Amino acid sequence: CPRSGSTSLAPCPAPTTIRTVSLCPTPPALALSRCAQSPTPPPVPPLPAPLTIFGASSSGQVSAHEIARPALLAAIERLAALQQRGAPFVVADLGVAAGANAVSVARLVISEFMGRRPGEAISYAFEDLPLNDWTVLAQTVSAAELPCFTSFVPRSFYEPLFPPASLSLSLSFTTLHWLSEAPRLSA
Repeated sequence: CPRSGSTSLAPCPAPTTIRTVSLCPTPPALALSRCAQSPTPPPVPPLPAPLTIFGASSSGQVSAHEIARPALLAAIERLAALQQRGAPFVVADLGVAAGANAVSVARLVISEFMGRRPGEAISYAFEDLPLNDWTVLAQTVSAAELPCFTSFVPRSFYEPLFPPASLSLSLSFTTLHWLSEAPRLSA
């Protein structure tokens, strides 16, 4: 994979973004809040217009979400069938920026999982760089009233984000173009 400043046009290897692993307690995070648990998610009103320049110009990311939707739904169906009873379903969305697009994906993931496993706990982590506008992200996530535990992870892809084998589902839709090198993957 080319490094920053490189003139190489070699493609980066595609990362594996959906995997099934054994679970451990909720991942470490900057903040944790508890939303009401219910067997069926309540209807969620649409969010207000994006609050940042990035959010206002992120329609390309929405297109990526729509392209990936069938694969995501299939993965959630499989993961829900494999999920241990009583263990939390732990999701990480990497590179969420202000969160407007990430919340849309979170609604889908949560709704699909809860439809297959009503009453099971869900923990949803929103990750981005420490310099992200975390206030806007927190307001966006709070306004969405997601029926799950939420957390924020202000760290880089280049450092460990979660303990090994702690995630049920990891998502990264349109963040790879920001990387200056391929992250090291552990076995």
